[in-house]
Amino acid sequence: MRIFISYAHADQVQIAELVDLLRAGGYEPWFDSDLIPGQDWEKQIRHAISESDAFVYALTPESLESEYCKIELTLAFENKKPIIPLKLKPNVKLPNNLARIQWVDFSAGRTPAAVARLLRAIRAASEFSLSGTRDYENNFETETELLDSDSSDNTMVISEYTDL
Repeated sequence: MRIFISYAHADQVQIAELVDLLRAGGYEPWFDSDLIPGQDWEKQIRHAISESDAFVYALTPESLESEYCKIELTLAFENKKPIIPLKLKPNVKLPNNLARIQWVDFSAGRTPAAVARLLRAIRAASEFSLSGTRDYENNFETETELLDSDSSDNTMVISEYTDL
């Protein structure tokens, strides 16, 4: 599953950790470090968003002020991508266009509950992308089901990356 990550460069350390978490879970995160020198970055970003199965917006004061992040979010809405707001810092006020969308809170770190919530959202987005329907909201398991799941990949990701 391909996941586009929109973030502010000031948050690169947290994003690198998020990318590691997602890769450990078997996902294919895309963010601008995947750009190759000489590429038309705007074209590559548009393509990456259109080809993604989900859009994770790393919310910080810096990303909310970033014109690039605003453009990426607009493209995600235009491409009808499932959007997963991810709060990286406390006291981030969601903009009006995201106010109705439930978010994942990583502002206190990668707690088991936060990681489980993120993986649950990604799994629901995956089901949405595979089904080709707009029934994204009905694809969720409860967080308890995910935390208690026998799925070794989720358990490994939750335990390995919450202890860092």
